[in-house]
This record gives sequence, C-alpha cells and structure tokens, in this order.
Amino acid sequence: MATTTRSPSRARTLGAYAPMLVLLLLAGLAVEEGLRLLLTIDPAAQADMAGWYILVLGVVLAATTAYSERPSVTEGTGEDAPGDSDDAARPATPYRDMTICLLLVAAYAALLATLGYVLAGVVVVFVFLHVISRYGWIKSTVYTLVMNAVFIALFELSGVVLPAGILRF
Repeated sequence: MATTTRSPSRARTLGAYAPMLVLLLLAGLAVEEGLRLLLTIDPAAQADMAGWYILVLGVVLAATTAYSERPSVTEGTGEDAPGDSDDAARPATPYRDMTICLLLVAAYAALLATLGYVLAGVVVVFVFLHVISRYGWIKSTVYTLVMNAVFIALFELSGVVLPAGILRF
C-alpha cells in the first residue's frame, strides 16, 4: 500500500485559498441574513432596508472574491503573472491580511456604538487602506474621506438611520 504525500508547493497553494474561502463563507452568511431580513413578515421590524443592504453587500463580496486574482498564479509557481512586475516589492501575505481584515471588522463592530458610524468608518477604512493596501498617508486620507462621504450621503438619501456616536451626527 503506497502512501501519497502532498508536495510542499501544492500544500502552500491550497493554503493560499483559505482567505478566499473565508470571504466566500462570510458572503454566503451575508446573503442568507439579507434574505432572512427581507422575508421577515413583521412590518414593525422595518427590516426591508437592512435586508437589501446586507443582501447586496453579500453578493458584491461573493462576486469580488470569486473574480479576484487566484493565489496560485503568483504564489508557489516561481513565475510572474503578466503585468505583475510592480508587485515584486509587496510580497503576498494572505494570512496576515485576512487576520487584519477580521480584526478590523471586529474593531468596527466594537467602535460603532460608541464612536458612531462616521468616526468608526473613518478609523477602520483608513487603517485598512494604509496597512493592507499600503497606500501613503495622503492617499489613504483622501480615499477614506471620499468613501465615507459617499456612503453617508447614500444612507441619508435612502433614509437609513446611522449610529450617531459621540459626534451626534
């Protein structure tokens, strides 16, 4: 009876898919929760808007994860993907990035009630852009302010009440 062992490069390639699988699992949970909120019969719950928001968020997360770059193209093959010459300075760190993203989600959930949507969003988006995307201070600040302003405007136009926090905004 012969035993087969997985080659180190194959195991590393399969392990590189773990962040994608976690994101797809989170997307599936978001879609399920959005559908549950939409199908809630109680009109007093006012779950329609939240249901649509979570459902769309889950679909967008699933689509972007499914169509993202596959880790096996750039990791463990020893070959560069076409057009990746400028990414050589930033080695792929999927486990570190996934851990930081999950910590940012937990921090956002913890900060949302006390700081409110505006400040919690600014802090979490800025840290994400600066640490994960490795943007500079100015680019991270500008993108953070623009993204949060757009989301706040969209929520205000759609009538979603955001947690005010310490700013009362």
